[in-house]
Amino acid sequence: MIHKKLLIVFMFICLFAFSSISYGAIQYICLNLKYDGKNHQYVAQEVFLKVNGKEMNNLTMPPIIFNNYTLVPAREVFEEVGAKVDWDPKAYSVTVKYGDKNVVIKIGDKNAVVNGVTTAMSIPAKIINDKTMIPLRFVSTSVGLGVVWESKSRTALITGNAPEINANITSVTLPSSSNEKFIINSDKVLSGIKPMFLNEGGKRFAIDINNAQIKTVADNINVSESVVSKIRMGQNGNVARVVFDLKSDCEYAAGLSDDKKSVIVTFSGGFTNTTTTTDTTIVTTTEVTTEQTTEQNNTNNLGNNSQGSNNYYSSGDIKYDSYDTVLIIKKNGGKFNINSARHTDNYNNGIYEVVFDGDYRKFVKDAILNINDHNFETIQVSVKEDSLTIIFREKSILSFNVDEDSENIYINALKPKSKYKNIVVLDAGHGGHDSGAMSQGYIEKEITLDIVNRVLELLERDDNIKGYGTRTTDVYPSFSERNNMGNQVGDLFISVHINSASNEKAHGTEVYYHDTTDVTLQRGISSSILASTLHKNLLSKLESFDRKVKRENFIVLRQSDVPASLCEIGFITNKEEGAKLNSPEYRQLVAEAIYESIKELFEQYPER
Repeated sequence: MIHKKLLIVFMFICLFAFSSISYGAIQYICLNLKYDGKNHQYVAQEVFLKVNGKEMNNLTMPPIIFNNYTLVPAREVFEEVGAKVDWDPKAYSVTVKYGDKNVVIKIGDKNAVVNGVTTAMSIPAKIINDKTMIPLRFVSTSVGLGVVWESKSRTALITGNAPEINANITSVTLPSSSNEKFIINSDKVLSGIKPMFLNEGGKRFAIDINNAQIKTVADNINVSESVVSKIRMGQNGNVARVVFDLKSDCEYAAGLSDDKKSVIVTFSGGFTNTTTTTDTTIVTTTEVTTEQTTEQNNTNNLGNNSQGSNNYYSSGDIKYDSYDTVLIIKKNGGKFNINSARHTDNYNNGIYEVVFDGDYRKFVKDAILNINDHNFETIQVSVKEDSLTIIFREKSILSFNVDEDSENIYINALKPKSKYKNIVVLDAGHGGHDSGAMSQGYIEKEITLDIVNRVLELLERDDNIKGYGTRTTDVYPSFSERNNMGNQVGDLFISVHINSASNEKAHGTEVYYHDTTDVTLQRGISSSILASTLHKNLLSKLESFDRKVKRENFIVLRQSDVPASLCEIGFITNKEEGAKLNSPEYRQLVAEAIYESIKELFEQYPER
């Protein structure tokens, strides 16, 4: 640690210029940093960077340690490894895209959007000395880059070939009773775990999960009424680490669940050394693989007793299994006509409703299940004399199948891409407080919404294509919300807009795309192919003036992970074209042209 007097000297030098000072064998730097509207003096040990073996010297703004986290200049560092870095001055955000990974970070916001999923960071990005400085490890691991810290040389090594990640850690289920059972949930089978204590006092217990990546909403979870005070998540290369801060010494048992998709950790009693015992009630700190865990689970009874564990939620004869995302309703001898089930998907408001006509009051009781997992907040079952209604309050867009056997009704929740082979997300430009262009009494947000709803109506009649709208009413989704929906559920993304110009004679149809490299889906559709197909069919249907297919850096295009296009149908400021756009018949022609383009593409480029 620097002596206080020496630190004062350092800060005095910092007042005049950037300096680099050696103290003993340690190199320190002094910087005058301007951020958050104020000047700040920075004195710290120097941090070095190597990207794919290349030393990153002479950076306009060097890496700095900010609240114990490393911030680096976004563009210089990540473009060096081959990532694409874009700045959006309106949203005040930076986007880092590497391969199929996309990270959007808003300056000053601790929540980033990683491939459409809101993810908490430990520290926000900042504009420092007019440079966009972003968290090094968070962004690197989020886009799939390898990061290694060499403490001796204080060098961060970044590589373009990150270790293989086989699974994502999505959430941690907390105990519902005094059994202190915690469940670390994953989206795929886990290859192995290593439990350990991180300190001699036994107050910090960790689970290292091989070939996995932390994808939880938050990286810190406060726990009440438990021997655990806090759960913290971190990433080290291809190893995900979950740390339990303990209030007191205790015993633990840790193992994989039967399906190998979860780690089950139980704490109990006073702490005794974690050594191998004859009944293996305590798992030692040796590596635990999927092959070893089956025997351990049978002995420890971890994950075998489904009733009362945190992956089941029940009320009477109604049960929800969070592992298989299925709601199970016991028939109790009643007769259900599952083929008559009516589905209402209010996905923009996060509500999915399934209704069975008939009187089921003898067989099913009202219930509300407080789930709060990564799929649902609650599931409500309501029984009336003429209907049985199940309302799912979703955390993300889901689709549902209804099935049955002799004893139960099963309502399975699925990701849309698991149910539908062809999905398009339609984006009606503007909305809510954002009216878009206005002229001659016509309003862009109203025209685009009507067109999109007409396309969605056409898609409802097509059994081969599923359509979703970023908005179906007069609301304003943010750019991130629009792209999140497209990236999470879509195979194609189409944004509909109406043009305007100061020149009232300007008229015609133009279609935009962003990808210059024509990055394609597995089926072969690219953004430019999508734009060209839309352009062709719009011109044919509308007989409008050809303003060509163009490339543009619109945010809803560049942030899309699927083929994306933006259509400017016509000019609201042109007297003749504005009148056409205000006509229901003309809007129907626009909708038909867009629908026919979607249908043509999915037929021409079938799912491989």
